[in-house]
Amino acid sequence: MALKQRLSGIRRICKKNDYFESDYMIFDLLDYIFGELKMIVYKLLFFGKLKYHIYGKYSRQLQIRIFNKGRLYIGKNTVFRAGTKIRIQKTGKVTIGSGTGFNYYCIINSHNSISIGENTIIGQNVKFYDHDHNYKTHGNRRSTGFTTEPIVVGDNVWIGSDCLILKGAKIGSNSVIAAGTVVKGEIPESSLVYNKKEIVIKEIAYKELRF
Repeated sequence: MALKQRLSGIRRICKKNDYFESDYMIFDLLDYIFGELKMIVYKLLFFGKLKYHIYGKYSRQLQIRIFNKGRLYIGKNTVFRAGTKIRIQKTGKVTIGSGTGFNYYCIINSHNSISIGENTIIGQNVKFYDHDHNYKTHGNRRSTGFTTEPIVVGDNVWIGSDCLILKGAKIGSNSVIAAGTVVKGEIPESSLVYNKKEIVIKEIAYKELRF
């Protein structure tokens, strides 16, 4: 009964998003069905460390790893497309609000705390890191430890593809982060954020070949 209810939830969400208008979308549906089965296995594996809502779309290629005292909380109607990886270590905690969606190949890596609000759109290849290697300590780089600060993303935020969200970042609600932006520090609500980039175009001075 529980499995039937979960699959019914997936179908309801897919139908709401017109997932049955094209024949090839059946492959996406199958991906999410197998993904839901995988989430059940994760739930059993991680016991109380993982809490998620049955109404969501979880790709079978979603990877979750929770170590030590880590915690993961996922709201309803969330979307995780293929290749997204969530890794929580030590006392890290990740909270993902309802209605938030992750495009392909995103990474969330937490040692401290990462909180992402509701109805937020995450583009492809976006990465969240709430920690850095403690490079100021002498010794083997693999054993010098980490420095950490929480990451907080508000509601209704749009983060474009290939962005990097670093420790201590606080992104206000209704903000837009342009593709390829590196974010650190505090971003006020309703902000448009981008890194200035200049494209340099030069003519190639080809040398004439002599035979």
